[in-house]
Amino acid sequence: HLSFSVKLLSGSVASGGEPQSVDLQRAERRAFRLAWPVASHGVTYLQLAIDGDAGAGVELSAWAFALRAPNELAATLDEAEAKALPALLAGERRMARLLRPGRRFVVHARAPSDDAVLAIGVGALEIARGDPESVTLRMRVRADGRALRDEAFAIDKRGAWRTFKTALALAADVAFEIEFEVESPPGTYALAMLADPLLYAPQASPPTVVLITSDTHRGDHVEGVVGAVTIKTPALLELAARGVLFEDCYASTNVTVPSHAALLTGLHPRDTGVTDNHTALADAATTLSEVFRDAGWHTCAATSVNLLDFTSSNTNQGFERFSAPQLARNAEKTVAIAQRFLDEAPDRPVFLWLHVFDAHGPYQPPAPFDRAFYPQGKDPTDPALELEPGMRVPTYRPKVRDANFIRALYAGEIAYEDAQLAQLLACERVRAGVVAFTGDHGEVLGRHGYWWSHRDVFPDTLRVPLIVAWPEAPRGTRVSEPVSNVDIGRTLLDLSGLQQRAF
Repeated sequence: HLSFSVKLLSGSVASGGEPQSVDLQRAERRAFRLAWPVASHGVTYLQLAIDGDAGAGVELSAWAFALRAPNELAATLDEAEAKALPALLAGERRMARLLRPGRRFVVHARAPSDDAVLAIGVGALEIARGDPESVTLRMRVRADGRALRDEAFAIDKRGAWRTFKTALALAADVAFEIEFEVESPPGTYALAMLADPLLYAPQASPPTVVLITSDTHRGDHVEGVVGAVTIKTPALLELAARGVLFEDCYASTNVTVPSHAALLTGLHPRDTGVTDNHTALADAATTLSEVFRDAGWHTCAATSVNLLDFTSSNTNQGFERFSAPQLARNAEKTVAIAQRFLDEAPDRPVFLWLHVFDAHGPYQPPAPFDRAFYPQGKDPTDPALELEPGMRVPTYRPKVRDANFIRALYAGEIAYEDAQLAQLLACERVRAGVVAFTGDHGEVLGRHGYWWSHRDVFPDTLRVPLIVAWPEAPRGTRVSEPVSNVDIGRTLLDLSGLQQRAF
């Protein structure tokens, strides 16, 4: 039995993980991969310690060191500087170029209008030495051989993206060049990511389209729907009052990634080829976000579970900005990111996809939503309560004997989501735009012999909410005919005046 540990030292500061333990058999060879975030001032010394029976004849046969940036760029520095690559900083993915001191990136362009604005996204990789606080991005603008602008932007040292905007003050169609360079004093070294610079003509009242998907949201869990359970979703109720409520909407499947792939492509899972949560959408697919992006819209997405990140599902296609968690996050955090995306593009048309995940098990709504739909004073763990026939007690609630308590928790999660969506839906820009709210699939709450899952295809797992609102909508309209939410994308394009775009 052996244990080993590694310490990474930067000056006199050491960092590392807990000692690792292993049992090795005679003549057995094992490989181990150890990874820790590198200290911001660089590593100057590495120390390995092995404890155990020296008579075991342990042989250390090979070392392999790899410096991996948080965005896991596989290219060399020169290759990364030559082209835009996907870069991940603070959970947000953008296409960007790698910049380091001593290398310059030059863009040649023409002003699209007299009031053209240049937008750039900048972020620092967590690799630096010296004084990273003094590292800046220098931007120089020249036209006709004349220097027009020379600005320096502070780089966020926490690894997050920052967006900078500057008015060019050039006449329309004037040719110019922009030079970007990371500047740092002697003894300091840092790597920065520069998201593709964007030139656009600002708009005073740009259009907005918001697609909200509520994961695992049954169609009968929306206040005001005919046959709905007892539930309070005032934000969705108000959205329906100023738009169209579809009372019999069905998703294409009962699985998260295939359903979202269908929503974003307008194609059934049989046509996308995505039929499970382990298959990614093909690059060749045309997505709703790509259509909006190619029409000049700013496209951004904030999702709440790693199943819908860029590595798992490839649903990020066409999004200029895409934020996803490592595992999962609540609606409050994801809605805040979506609101920030909107706030940072006040003068551009925006297509925003917001995904919330709270209604998915294990249902754990915060107070007061955890008891909002269960009788006050009743104890769901009372031993005197009889289990429903065939009831399977959730592993995360082992003492619960009342199935209605679990159902109440599920309703509480949806009410919590509604409360978080309320502020976004009340935003003046969103109210003046097009909003679609739907689910990717439903949930089985003890019916058909299933408990607390969305297995198989039943109305319980396929029927989802659908509300569409826009300024000229026939307010308060209810549609009882069955519809499929696969057609949402085409509807959003129609309402945005992009009917002729291929989708």
